[in-house]
Amino acid sequence: ALVRARGWKPLHDGDLVVVRLPTGTAQVTTIRRVTGVPGDARRDTQQLTDRDLIPSGSYYVLGESTNALDSRQLGLVNITQILGKVVFVIK
Repeated sequence: ALVRARGWKPLHDGDLVVVRLPTGTAQVTTIRRVTGVPGDARRDTQQLTDRDLIPSGSYYVLGESTNALDSRQLGLVNITQILGKVVFVIK
């Protein structure tokens, strides 16, 4: 994948990003899809209040499989954990 490390903000739903996620005592760098941006409703709530909106500087990211390490297990990802935006996928 071709990744843009600078000048990629803002992020939008559906963007692919390179993100650094914690895995116990280490960290893993992987690609995830942005599915929630600041101001969106959080996915883990039934009734919506201002506290249930994704705050500025945070994103909800998902992997392609249901058992992927992502926001379902780790919660919101801080912008500082996002290393770049995927701009081209090489097949």
